[in-house]
Amino acid sequence: MTLAKQNIERANNMNCGCIGFADRGHHEVGKSGSRSIERVALMTSVPLIFVLTGCNNFSPNSLEHQQPTPLTLTDKNFHQQVIESELPVLVDMWAPWCQPCIEMKPTLRHLAGELDGQVNVGELNVADNPFIREKYRVSQYPMLLLFVDGEEVKRIIGSQSKDSLQESLREHISNEEDHQGRVQQ
Repeated sequence: MTLAKQNIERANNMNCGCIGFADRGHHEVGKSGSRSIERVALMTSVPLIFVLTGCNNFSPNSLEHQQPTPLTLTDKNFHQQVIESELPVLVDMWAPWCQPCIEMKPTLRHLAGELDGQVNVGELNVADNPFIREKYRVSQYPMLLLFVDGEEVKRIIGSQSKDSLQESLREHISNEEDHQGRVQQ
């Protein structure tokens, strides 16, 4: 039995509602065990990420291969989580009405897992956080801002593949690793 099918079965056994997301922009929404989610899980070779809701039986260890969740950023915590961060921070400036923003979320979550400990990934809902949106002049979506040492060093506009994002981050990750290596020597 595939991992996706096992996770669907676990969600069914817990009688939970769920939302299933498949990477690469494919997503389905529905109740756990519904044909649409099962179809996506069986048709894709990528892991399915489940967000369980309304379930008293859910525990963080109930699903395998959980990935780090991007930081939830707000006008209030942006300075602490981004500007004061010791790691580079990739900030997803997204809006709930922006379909390309929503479609990129699984890619960003997967990237957060792969780069855990090297880069922090955060999400800022610009509809709920107008101060940061205006401060950084966010007017196109999706928009990703990369911060290193508290400074914006890169602005990425439009939908991006995981490979494209990794390439955009590569020089900043290697610079960070080189910097840490020099400090330790």
